[in-house]
Amino acid sequence: MAFFSINITRNGLLLMLGFNALFFFLLIATSCSSENLSTGEDAKLYVQQHISGSDAMVFAKSYCPYCKATRSLLMQLQEESKTSWTLNIVDLDLMPEDDGPFLQMELLIATNQKTVPSIFIGGEHVGGNLELQALYNSGNLEKTLEAAAQQRRHK
Repeated sequence: MAFFSINITRNGLLLMLGFNALFFFLLIATSCSSENLSTGEDAKLYVQQHISGSDAMVFAKSYCPYCKATRSLLMQLQEESKTSWTLNIVDLDLMPEDDGPFLQMELLIATNQKTVPSIFIGGEHVGGNLELQALYNSGNLEKTLEAAAQQRRHK
């Protein structure tokens, strides 16, 4: 597969994009004409506030099987948790107008990950479902969530 190097002016990033990623970028970029969501909120600020406002933040799509696995695991752990950590899930496909694709573009720029779920714990990008499951299987997910809750309480 041939790769293309294009300069994306948002945040001055230089990304190496394959043909599929280039198509995805062009599709999203042409459908999103402003930096504001349909509510008038700034998209980048929306993403940042949601990430910093929750111990665990997931940007997902309601029909995605990987998102469903992530949602199920985190909700189960939250139910079983002895500490109280916050979980916020935004389903990009259920947002009004073109807000979901625009937010997904913001996430791509911020994380270099084009797929969902896009998971953040304690403000740090964990990755997708594969990385979350690996963190769980290593026995470190619960500790990471508890540490995020402690960090939020001491702010």
